[in-house]
Amino acid sequence: MLLLYQFDNNTSYFFSEIDDFVIKNSFESIDSINKEPFDTKEIDSNSQIIISNLKNDLSIYNQLNKDITSITKSVNTKSTYCKITYDFLIEKKLGDPIYNVTNDDYKLNIYKIENDKFKGFMAKIKLYNSNAFKVKIANDTLGEKLPTSIIAENNNAILAINGGVFF
Repeated sequence: MLLLYQFDNNTSYFFSEIDDFVIKNSFESIDSINKEPFDTKEIDSNSQIIISNLKNDLSIYNQLNKDITSITKSVNTKSTYCKITYDFLIEKKLGDPIYNVTNDDYKLNIYKIENDKFKGFMAKIKLYNSNAFKVKIANDTLGEKLPTSIIAENNNAILAINGGVFF
């Protein structure tokens, strides 16, 4: 994420990949300005202006951070609704699966698709653990050839799809 925000007429800041920890620690010393008394007679007017601008910048940053957090939560919620709607529409179109299994690692549904011109199957997989998905080749060696069913059996796969020959 790249944000451009102009805090005052003289200064622009770029925050790239905002990290709360880094930002918090960067402004920690500014926060201490409010807590530690100091003799203003020793500070020239330019320093007072800089401190005032930094306090203002911190306030603007905090508000911006709250706004971004709120927007992110809203986008995530709407994204979830889209995924749920998509799943519902696909499952409604395909009908009941002929095979399904759900566990901690994945949810697998197999659908039979038939019409006048086509007969086949479709697998719909939702991964909860990326380690449950593996790509394998015959004997783990390029150029070797084995039937897909043997590769699946050798790897205890519950689903195997022939990727074809690409070399």
